[in-house]
Amino acid sequence: MARMIEHNWRVPVWALTALVLAVGPIALAAAQSRQAGLTAATHQEVAAARAATAKYHDIAQAEADGYIDFGLYEPGEGFHWVNLSLIDTQFDPAHPR
Repeated sequence: MARMIEHNWRVPVWALTALVLAVGPIALAAAQSRQAGLTAATHQEVAAARAATAKYHDIAQAEADGYIDFGLYEPGEGFHWVNLSLIDTQFDPAHPR
């Protein structure tokens, strides 16, 4: 069972926007990967994203790598964590933001 972490800070709107832009395509690709007709490149991106985030099923590992829980839980997706020092405009499924 995942533990909830409470924070007394606010995440800047730009950080949340950047996170949505960075993670959105990965989530969409993961959902679509179950559908026929996707390109090999898309399947490779989904596999890279899953491999890169597998170690973060352990909350202690995510915290050790600088990720913080910013209090967003989405049914079917789970808890959303972010490493603010990694946010940029690049999309790289092998390096989650």
